[in-house]
Amino acid sequence: MKLSSQTVLRWLSAILLAVSLTACSPSAMQAWWADSVVSGKGFVSKTLDLPDGRLAWREAGSGQPVLLLHGFGGNGLVNWQAQMTDLARDHRVLVPDLLWFGASTSQRPPSLDAQAAALAALLERLDLREVRVVGLSYGGFVAQALTRRAPERISQLVMVDSPGWIYTDADARDLLSRAGVPSAEALFVPDTPEALRRLVRLVYSHSSRDARTGCCAMCSSTISPVAGRRNLR
Repeated sequence: MKLSSQTVLRWLSAILLAVSLTACSPSAMQAWWADSVVSGKGFVSKTLDLPDGRLAWREAGSGQPVLLLHGFGGNGLVNWQAQMTDLARDHRVLVPDLLWFGASTSQRPPSLDAQAAALAALLERLDLREVRVVGLSYGGFVAQALTRRAPERISQLVMVDSPGWIYTDADARDLLSRAGVPSAEALFVPDTPEALRRLVRLVYSHSSRDARTGCCAMCSSTISPVAGRRNLR
């Protein structure tokens, strides 16, 4: 099979770009590849200007809208690459980068309220109602905050590896006391090397008690991806 010169040039350009990204950063290469995969499945990157920042999201598909909220330390694409392309076959899928993650920015102090306000603005801008929201880990907390803020727009809430409403104020105070910090934002948005080490020690502790009351490991019940996929149909 003969290839046209234009096809050859495109392949050479792609290879050179891949080599260039690899030389710069393996994570950049992975991000480029993941973005290429979902773009090939029809996902388009979009942004919403906020009064104090910008919310970035990827979108594809049609049908019942599904909002996928990623966990702490990643972004929408990192957490949801496989699921978003599968769901887009019969849903309108929106995968945002939460504020302060990925391509989303904000000048507001970090908080769940700020996250919920940005997502509520997105749903209002797109005039979406009866949205099914899936929150992973930290995204589960954000999903709760969004549901409280705009309950009329949320038809179903799915929480994966996130404790939900059983996580009480007493649990939160205990976590902050053990970490030696005044607020959740001080713990989960580290601004110094020592603060980052503290967060990593807490999240990846082998203690069963810490596993129940840490951040991304907090989980009283887990909804499997298979069960979650079935319930969304």
